[in-house]
Amino acid sequence: MVDAIGRLPERQRLALVRRDFEGRRVEEVAAGLGTTLPATWSLLFRAHSTLSAGASRS
Repeated sequence: MVDAIGRLPERQRLALVRRDFEGRRVEEVAAGLGTTLPATWSLLFRAHSTLSAGASRS
């Protein structure tokens, strides 16, 4: 799992780590990344989708 997270694009990885592992609110993640809420939700969705697809192939 750690390897899969490390292979994510940087912004997806940062959003995922800050939200899912550090427990930050999406608003905080968006502010830290300098992006909008919808863009942050999109980053999180893509990160989760990529990780789920990788897990189902294993």
